[in-house]
Amino acid sequence: MPYNLRLVSVLVFIVLLGCSSGQNLKTKPSERPRWVDDPGRMYPFEMYISSVGTGDTPEAARNNAITGVAQVFKLDIKAQEDIIENYFETGADEELNLKRSSSVTKQINVTTDQNLKNVVVDKTWFSPKDARHYALAYIDRDQTSEIYLKDIKKADDEVAIYFGKFSENDAGISKLARLAYLNESMSRAASRDILIQQLSTLSRGEASYTPAIAPTELISARNKARKQIRVAVRLEKSEWSEFENAVREVLQSFGFSIVPDNPEYVITGGLSMRKLEREGFFIRWQLDLHMSEAATQTEFLSYSDEGREGHQSYSEAERRAARTAKSKINGEFYKKIENYLSSLIKKK
Repeated sequence: MPYNLRLVSVLVFIVLLGCSSGQNLKTKPSERPRWVDDPGRMYPFEMYISSVGTGDTPEAARNNAITGVAQVFKLDIKAQEDIIENYFETGADEELNLKRSSSVTKQINVTTDQNLKNVVVDKTWFSPKDARHYALAYIDRDQTSEIYLKDIKKADDEVAIYFGKFSENDAGISKLARLAYLNESMSRAASRDILIQQLSTLSRGEASYTPAIAPTELISARNKARKQIRVAVRLEKSEWSEFENAVREVLQSFGFSIVPDNPEYVITGGLSMRKLEREGFFIRWQLDLHMSEAATQTEFLSYSDEGREGHQSYSEAERRAARTAKSKINGEFYKKIENYLSSLIKKK
C-alpha cells in the first residue's frame, strides 16, 4: 500500500477512535441521576420545595412531579374543615358539611392551582430498565411566598368590602341581604385563612399575615345577625322526623335563627307519600318547601321534587324515600337558598 494511503487510513482510524472515546466520557442515558432519589441535593429544602414524579409518559411524569410539590403546602381536608367550622356552624350532618366545605375550598383550589404556575420542571429522565419517565419539579419558597402574600391581601380586602356592606346603615338593604353579605365575607375569610396556613407551610413559618378584620369579629357579627333573622318551620305533620331536622339544619347553616313564634319568615310545605297500586312494594313521594315573609305572606323561594321508591315492604320503601328526601334537602334545597342569597348581593 502506498505510504500516503496508509497515512490516511491511520488518521481516519484515530479520528473514529477519538469520537468513540468522547461518547464514553459522557453520562450514559441509562445511568440513574442522583436527583431521582435525592432531589434535595440539587434544590435544598430550606430554599425550595421539590418533588420527583414518575409516569408512563413524559407528560405524566411532569404532572405527577408538580402534584408532589403542591401536596407539600396544600392543607389536608381535616385542616381545611377545621378552619371552615371556625366560621360556620356546620352541624353533625356530613353531607351538609361537605356542601359548605366544597363551596369555600373551590376558590382555594383555583388560587393554589394558579400559584402552581410558579413551579419549574427542571429535569427529565427515561429509565430503560423499568420503562418509566422521571421528572424533577421545584418551587422557590421566597418567590412563591411573595405571590401568596399578594393573594392573601386581595382576599382580605374582599373580606373588608363585604363586611362593610353588611355593616352599612342602609334602609334599602334587607336583613336577608345583610346576612348574604356577611356570609360572603366569612367565606372569603375562611379562604384567606387557609391561604395563610399554606403560606406558613411554604415559608417554613417565616412569612405571616395579620387580617384587617379578625375572625372573632366576624363570628361575633354572625351571632348577632342570627338573632335578627327569625324563621319558623311550619311543615305538615309527618312521622319522618329526619326530614324536618334536615330542613332546620340547612336553615341554620345559613345563619337563620329557628323560632316557634313571632317570625319574620316562615317555611311551609312537607313530605307526602302514597302507596302505588302495582305488584311489589312501591310508594310515590312528593316534597314541597316554600319560604315566605311572615307579615305579608309573600313567597320568595320554593322547592319541590318527587320520585318513586320500592323495597321488600312499604315501611322500608318509605324509609328509603325519607332518606332520599333528606339528601335532596341537603343538596338541591341548600343550593336553592345559596343561589337566592347570592342574588341579593353584588359580587366584587
